[in-house]
Amino acid sequence: MIKRKTMVLIGCGFFLSATLSLTAFFFEDYRLFLFIPSVIILVVSLVATQLAYGYYLYKKNTQAYKDGKVPCPYCAHPVEQHDQICSNCHKDL
Repeated sequence: MIKRKTMVLIGCGFFLSATLSLTAFFFEDYRLFLFIPSVIILVVSLVATQLAYGYYLYKKNTQAYKDGKVPCPYCAHPVEQHDQICSNCHKDL
């Protein structure tokens, strides 16, 4: 699925964001300077997670097309071109 390095980097981003946001509550004078970067890091981590998962799905779908499979019109699960019934949703193609 998603590579381990990617998940470690995203986890570190979440940890850093949580640390900065919790630290912001203890330092009233620097609250704005600590809270804004923590929100930015959190948003970047979420976007990176979605991009990594989207890239994984893209690569998986590309490999399915190379193997001669087409997506099911109902559930988008890759099925063989000559199949009559989808193996995932069990509907007629």
